[in-house]
Amino acid sequence: MYDHLLKNYGVSGENIIVHIQNDIITIEWSPQEKDEYFDAQFQRSLRLLTDGKLEEARFIMEDLAFRSPKAPNVLYNLGMVYSEFHELDIAIDTLNRCVNIVPLYSNAYVALGVAYGRQGKLKEAAWFSPLT
Repeated sequence: MYDHLLKNYGVSGENIIVHIQNDIITIEWSPQEKDEYFDAQFQRSLRLLTDGKLEEARFIMEDLAFRSPKAPNVLYNLGMVYSEFHELDIAIDTLNRCVNIVPLYSNAYVALGVAYGRQGKLKEAAWFSPLT
């Protein structure tokens, strides 16, 4: 069971505690602050994006966003990847999380406009257009 959780959710063993009692499973997880591993994985995901390997980059960024849900650069890049895969609702949600953390993240606003435009929601897209 424990190995299944680690394999499928990518959480390191030092950050997770699994309690099983009376047919109830409780999972406690406390993310660590960003560390060298986080930074190295983020840089790796950016290289993968540059190389056009979006699916591989997405996998890493989803893990990083899970580990550190308030990392704006991760959320921005992950939102962009979702938008490229036309997973527009989750792209918009992810990008909104980014601008809620860093309200002046201008690239995230432009990405929101692009995502809304891809949905055909031109009024919403216009709110984020650099020309308006």
